[in-house]
Amino acid sequence: MANKFGKFLLFSAAVGAAAAGAYYYFQKKGGMVQETTEDDEDYDDFSEDLDEEESERSYVALSKETMENAAKTVAEKAEEVMDSAEDIVETAVDKVADAVEKAEEVAEQIKENVEEKVEEFFDDEEEEMI
Repeated sequence: MANKFGKFLLFSAAVGAAAAGAYYYFQKKGGMVQETTEDDEDYDDFSEDLDEEESERSYVALSKETMENAAKTVAEKAEEVMDSAEDIVETAVDKVADAVEKAEEVAEQIKENVEEKVEEFFDDEEEEMI
């Protein structure tokens, strides 16, 4: 059961990642990116604050290699998270299975006690009738 659920989680994550990748790819390729206009309201415009201070901040252009390395890092982290999630799910499934077993044992004990009490009741009633 845990194995099937783990495979389902892995499959769901892979499909989700593929769907997100396709969405962003087609959004970029198709020019579906919405451009903002000056008419858009921007309540948090802090650009005026930045104009007053001179910044010595430098920006680094991202290369294809940098992007590939970042993607690999993200993929590795995602794999670690999936492994961790699989372990957690397996542990939870094991605990649920143990709880079900205990519940079955308790139900069996209750059944036996009820049967015993019913037999005692009818034995007592039968003795009173005689």
